[in-house]
Amino acid sequence: MRQEVQRGIAALRSLVEPCERLAYALEGMSEGGDFEKLLGWRSPYARSAQARDRFACRDKRVCETVERFFASDRSPAGSFASKLARYESGPWQRYSSEETCPHMAGSREAAFWEILRLHPKALRRRYVQDILKMARR
Repeated sequence: MRQEVQRGIAALRSLVEPCERLAYALEGMSEGGDFEKLLGWRSPYARSAQARDRFACRDKRVCETVERFFASDRSPAGSFASKLARYESGPWQRYSSEETCPHMAGSREAAFWEILRLHPKALRRRYVQDILKMARR
């Protein structure tokens, strides 16, 4: 199958110059690249589909965690952000390389660990507020 793809790419390159770009994108995609970026349809700085999925999953988990553990706080986004930052500077340093969550399932620490696993950087209050606003829409 791989040889057939390589022959097809070579045939595309021999046709016309626009096909050169398509051949380049197909070749890059077969090596794990982002097809739309390689074709020039999206900015080279745009997030990949996998990154967008990870951020969407993280944002969903943030909303669930705020709702479950911080809903009654005066400033849920602020409380969440400060506790996540504290977790990041402490336990996360110890547990970031673990393959499975070291905390009790359903705990606040387990939620923090999962959120940082999706993107290993604590969120600021303002960003958490934006995530929560987007979720309400």
